[in-house]
Amino acid sequence: MPALRLFVSHSSRLDDVPHKYTDGDANWRLLRETCDGLKARYTDSIQILVDRDGLVAGADWNRELNLWLAECQAAIILVSKRALERSDWVAKEAAILGWRKALDPNFILIPVTIEGESTAAELAQGFFGSLDMGRIQSVHAIERKAATIVEEIATRLGKKETLAVHCAQTPLDRLQGGIALLLAESATEASLEAAATALGCPTTDPRASNRDRFAETLARRLFSSCLDAPGCCFETCRGTFNHLAPRLTWERAWELLGYVRALWVHPGAAAYLPSALTDRRALVLFGQFVTQTDDLLGTDAYTLERYLQRAWPGAHPRCVPITELRTEDPLGEVRAEIRRRVLGDGLPPGVTGAQQDRQVNQEPTGIVVIVSATGNGSGLPDPRLHKELEPLTHIYDKLVLVFTCVAPIDALPETLRPVVPYLDAETETNAYLAERATATDLQQRYGRHP
Repeated sequence: MPALRLFVSHSSRLDDVPHKYTDGDANWRLLRETCDGLKARYTDSIQILVDRDGLVAGADWNRELNLWLAECQAAIILVSKRALERSDWVAKEAAILGWRKALDPNFILIPVTIEGESTAAELAQGFFGSLDMGRIQSVHAIERKAATIVEEIATRLGKKETLAVHCAQTPLDRLQGGIALLLAESATEASLEAAATALGCPTTDPRASNRDRFAETLARRLFSSCLDAPGCCFETCRGTFNHLAPRLTWERAWELLGYVRALWVHPGAAAYLPSALTDRRALVLFGQFVTQTDDLLGTDAYTLERYLQRAWPGAHPRCVPITELRTEDPLGEVRAEIRRRVLGDGLPPGVTGAQQDRQVNQEPTGIVVIVSATGNGSGLPDPRLHKELEPLTHIYDKLVLVFTCVAPIDALPETLRPVVPYLDAETETNAYLAERATATDLQQRYGRHP
């Protein structure tokens, strides 16, 4: 029976550096006792992923933590005062775990508040509030008792004998499985081994056949390479193409690129898109290529589409970019563009607008409207335009309204939610150029245009 992978996010540590967080030692003991209590209850049915003692000295701990966040099947967040006010790492982990919860409501995420340091009300404020943590049922550690936390978590997880029901495939499992299957079906065992060796990949499950083992090794490498720098996954992709024999078909090569092209997007930032389908609050996405059209890459809005692909691995909402509004009726103009994108051109005059909107609402994955428009040269989304377009979220059942800005701005109206962590300009540019280089390489290899 597979062990449930449980990630524990915390900001507890023992140190001699003076600071205002006087309960650091007590919280470290709480962390240790909670992990020990869960291990004692579930024994080998649970694998606890925590940096208290789980990281090997000298290992690339940043990459390892990112892999844990992607691989875990459940998670708890110990919300100490330090975690609320100071820890960038807990903020990052909470953002990624929030994405996992938004993507899969069955994903078990348990915030744990600590008496005297945090409350459930504080989870609905600030950064944690922006992740909708206030909506998730939390556990409260009375007098910092680990036994309380263990009992409450056990209530959510169930008995040891039924723990396997929570061991479902994660988005990472499905991604790696798709890549591994593509490679195993398309290349020889010798070429898969050559590619794995050339890319410095460690071997994986020894129980699998050699072909499957090398394919799984390459699949994991393609994912983990994106944790180094935005261009690394594309370089690894090209390195894989160089060694596979027989050469992948054009369709398979393009499919493999499709698996990795959105991995540079921070999953915590991508989480804002599915959550906006629920609360209907307009978003602001910062970047210079958000609405960039690119024929080589087949995109109408480069950065936004990569965010959509990261947020929804598989079928994602239809993208409707609005780069220019030409009339004095922006609501009507955007509605017409939404209908055109979904239903196509050339509808007969007898089809009413209401009938078209009802059909648009049948879109199974929803719609994301991205508006590239600012007011008064301030760099802020035009508040009047936002007010005029707000009815879209009531007309269409599953619609996210997104405004784009070039650079992060502190003074956003309360009605707009910034997508954070903010997109670094260099990261966006490097990813865009690396993907173009890979697509150009494929075009030259095969003599075909995507």
